[in-house]
Amino acid sequence: MAIRFGDLYEEMLTLEEAIERMKVDIQNADCDSDTKCILQNELEMLEQKYYELSLTEFDFEKLNFVSIVESIERCLHCIEFAGNFSDLAPAPIAVASTCGNKKVQLSLGDIERVIVHEFSSKATSYDFVKSAMPYTIKTKDKEKYVVTWDSYRKGVSIKGFNTNPGGTVTNYGNISKVEAVLNEPAQKKYKKEKVMACKVLLASRTPMTSSAPLTRAVDGKTTTYPKVAKTTKSEVEMIFQIFV
Repeated sequence: MAIRFGDLYEEMLTLEEAIERMKVDIQNADCDSDTKCILQNELEMLEQKYYELSLTEFDFEKLNFVSIVESIERCLHCIEFAGNFSDLAPAPIAVASTCGNKKVQLSLGDIERVIVHEFSSKATSYDFVKSAMPYTIKTKDKEKYVVTWDSYRKGVSIKGFNTNPGGTVTNYGNISKVEAVLNEPAQKKYKKEKVMACKVLLASRTPMTSSAPLTRAVDGKTTTYPKVAKTTKSEVEMIFQIFV
């Protein structure tokens, strides 16, 4: 069963208020009365419920700006907005492109599978159908990446995480190439079976090193890759856009 943050928050507030009221009632009750014993038992039950709710787990790693805005859009579907929701997407920190004259940007509807090429100690390819997203990659160097589709920027979002206490994403970001295998209608339309992402947006404030710049993610090679410079951040995000 899906749990919404709003529901959990409201329930926690309600329990906090009930616990505070119960403590006041206990203070005002006769010291030796049965009522006080009953109230104390009920207070313990409330505190236990509050504790159990506080242990509710969410996978924050799979949340991103896009999923948040999409949820807002669903909630406000009956309200008309001027402009496009894509205008709300934060501007990228850096952009690298080798697209040249390619002008047509592919959408998720054109894609059947995604192939992510990553380089740790050696080049490794992760090939999966689009329905598998969010797709988690754990590299040989124990780096973790989550692959999703950014429907506002129309690209493959790859977010790297360091979940160790005090850990950072320094030296992360070693994605060497991203490819999309087109579905049959798109293959017929564009006369191509597979297309490489030729543009990458760096969405997080994690600049790459000068020796391993962002451009390496779209140079077409599986042995060259960007690398995050020394940082205190624990997350890096790159969005790969595909043009034909």
